[in-house]
Amino acid sequence: MKFKITLLIVFAGFAMTVCAQNSVDKVLAEIARNNKSIIANNQYQEAQRLTFKTGLTPDNPKVEYDYLPGSPAGAGTQKDFSITQGFDFPTAYGKKSKVSDQQVAKSKFETDAFRQSVLLEAKTYCIELIYRNKLAVELTKRFGRASSVHQNYKAKLDNGQSNILDVSKAALQLLAIKTELQINESERNQVLHKLSELNGGVEIVLQDTIYPSVTVIPAFEEIDSLIEANDPVVKTIKQEKEVAKYQLDLTKSLSLPKIEAGYHCIHPADYGFTGR
Repeated sequence: MKFKITLLIVFAGFAMTVCAQNSVDKVLAEIARNNKSIIANNQYQEAQRLTFKTGLTPDNPKVEYDYLPGSPAGAGTQKDFSITQGFDFPTAYGKKSKVSDQQVAKSKFETDAFRQSVLLEAKTYCIELIYRNKLAVELTKRFGRASSVHQNYKAKLDNGQSNILDVSKAALQLLAIKTELQINESERNQVLHKLSELNGGVEIVLQDTIYPSVTVIPAFEEIDSLIEANDPVVKTIKQEKEVAKYQLDLTKSLSLPKIEAGYHCIHPADYGFTGR
């Protein structure tokens, strides 16, 4: 029987922890959707990525047309039409594409890093809110006990079994706990307000009193390798080096001679034409 009771307690505690974890995860998912800073940053980074994809092809060709009336009048007119296309050195276009790819990758890491920083702030507030919820429950219990003690002393005073000093001490204790309750509720409302701001002004509901589960912290070497492999801030810093390396190669290619090709067509009169 004791074994069954113990097992039920373990499962109940596990269920409450999982529930708390799910509640916090839901709040963070909601903030990730509604946070105005995340939305604005996503739009900015998307515009940046589109910018990185432009300018990878040759410039538009240059088109010219000349109308040259002859003099004297019988000499006829001449019409010139030409198209000219300029090119960078051929290797430059491949290097431009590589720079663009590296810049796009860096932009994605920056997006992830910004989102992570906002959600980390939100999770900190969620944990503080759980603490305030938990404290409110405990203070409410203490207030109930202090109120009972106060009422008990008042009853004893009426019966002559107590004195006014005991009643005053109980009243002061009751007032102190009531003040703590009010301060805690004020702090709780401030945290809710901050979470609402992070959620784009939408109210957050989180009434949990159980903290999310915390995984066992691995050895430092393992943490270090995990951060290096997964942290978007670290990835952004590494990607900056890659971008700089490819931009240096591109600068060298752009310093090479440029190429220009074109087509020129001359109409010596109002009829017929010759091309060269």
